[in-house]
Amino acid sequence: MLMPRRLGPIRPSRLRRACALALVLWAVGVGASGCFNTRGPDPLDLSVAQQKISDDSQRLVQIRQVMERDLKELEALRLSFESAPQELYAHPFPLDLFKYVAMRCFNDPFDTRAGDVGASEIDGLTCRSEYAGRLMVELHEQVPQHQAAALGQLTELDRLRQMRAKLLFRLGQLPGVLREMRQALATRRADLRRMRDAEARRRTEYRGDNWQEMERRFARFDQELNNLSTEIEQLAEVTPSWKPLVETQIAALYAHLTSLSAPLK
Repeated sequence: MLMPRRLGPIRPSRLRRACALALVLWAVGVGASGCFNTRGPDPLDLSVAQQKISDDSQRLVQIRQVMERDLKELEALRLSFESAPQELYAHPFPLDLFKYVAMRCFNDPFDTRAGDVGASEIDGLTCRSEYAGRLMVELHEQVPQHQAAALGQLTELDRLRQMRAKLLFRLGQLPGVLREMRQALATRRADLRRMRDAEARRRTEYRGDNWQEMERRFARFDQELNNLSTEIEQLAEVTPSWKPLVETQIAALYAHLTSLSAPLK
């Protein structure tokens, strides 16, 4: 029976050559791996979160701009209403009825979210006022030449009513907006600290200028947070002054309506 050929003992020279080959292969593998990982981790992409912060800052800017614009419009509407020539109300103009309808129209509730759901007795108006239809009849019969002007006055009063409601509604929402923004700011600052700490522990893994780029991204993110903080505080500072401004305009309008009188002959 044929016996398998016995292998001779491994000579030291052959063993050394095998070990040397294995060492070379390991070195080549490590070197190749290093060639594919010279940059280390890429800097974190903070662009989406940073844009969200920028959007929030812009939202606060727009809130302030819209409030300031509408406050000016409220005053302009009031002054326009009050600038009607006194001759408009000369006898036989139904002044008492006009004042009653105007006051009821201005005090008619306005839902800023739903708008006016009921129909006015007067075309072109959204407010509902008792005796509005009777007023239009008397204007047509007694002073038809002033009917259009009187309707224009009521239309401006209706716009004043809506603007007042919108301003007061927004003022009621602002404390919640500011609270939400402050909470979001605190959360984002905490997130930034955690990200900075986590990346600082990996700093030695960064290669080339990647770490410097990461620091620049953190700095830009931090600047956006500072911008948001500034907008929050600016809005918080000016908000308390807005409601008194609305109330001042409304008080002036009530005083004017109350004092309306026919010109002396």
